[in-house]
Amino acid sequence: MFQVINRKISKVEKRIEELIKDSERNEKIYSAILYHFTAGGKRIRPLLSLIISDIVDYGNTEEEEYNLITSASCVEILHGASLMLDDVIDNSDTRRGKPSVNALFGNKVAVISASFLLGVISDELAKIGNLELVRAFSHTAKVMAEGEVIELNLMINNIHPNTIDRELFKKLYFEVIDKKTASLFSLSSSIPLILKGNSTELKYVFSEFGRYFGNIFQIRDDILDFISDKTGKPKMNDVKEGKITLPVILSDNFQRIIEIMKEEKELSDGALDFILELVISGNGIERAEEELNKIYEKTLTIFRSINAPENKIKDLFQLLELSKKRLA
Repeated sequence: MFQVINRKISKVEKRIEELIKDSERNEKIYSAILYHFTAGGKRIRPLLSLIISDIVDYGNTEEEEYNLITSASCVEILHGASLMLDDVIDNSDTRRGKPSVNALFGNKVAVISASFLLGVISDELAKIGNLELVRAFSHTAKVMAEGEVIELNLMINNIHPNTIDRELFKKLYFEVIDKKTASLFSLSSSIPLILKGNSTELKYVFSEFGRYFGNIFQIRDDILDFISDKTGKPKMNDVKEGKITLPVILSDNFQRIIEIMKEEKELSDGALDFILELVISGNGIERAEEELNKIYEKTLTIFRSINAPENKIKDLFQLLELSKKRLA
């Protein structure tokens, strides 16, 4: 699978290593950044860029490949910086089942490391010298920050009992994932077309594909938080951090779940088990799956509009399917 881009994804890994070495002058920052990027990750955003570059036939010359690999690496670095800041804002001490950067190195080092990475991205984009690409990255970073602010409205500590409105929460949820997650997938999908100078119409098609793809990816993440992992227990990290996500919002027991989360500042294991039961019995997971499938159908409509040989487009479809059905 993904035979065409296997060689290039290893180049992305190598390029990320090269770029984060810029921080070697400061041992603390370098250690924090290196820890984050070697702690795992699917690299799905650069993978999306590489698959689409093959579809639009970009990256065949040495210069094109350099620009593509560097841009795809910068997307992953932007993602990494956003996760570091996320964990500080959420006061989260784990990331991908391991201690988060802020838990190991402290909030100050985490914030400075994320800021350093944003500087690395700016530097590399300036070297490529494509103004539209610079604007695309800058716009995405701003939109992601807006999403972070909107998400504060979905934190249990900021919710007033008189403002519990399911439709409002659902609207806010989709606004948040569209800005925080889908915007970066949209950027990943647009990179090859921006670098190649494709038509505005074609850029829009792939940008929208990436946006819907990102929505699917995030909803699946939020569903998986309520489903047993390899330890046999659901993680329920979002609930522990006081976040209201789609399976909670769509549950028939939405109001009761909010009440429990408001009542207990530190949720006990018993409270977490009860919330899980309320989400499941209230059909929250089932309805979140239905929402995911609606977006999947829209994504397929866009996918079918892409005019490309089957051998070039099949990897994109397989990646979409994997993201929709993944179990981790």
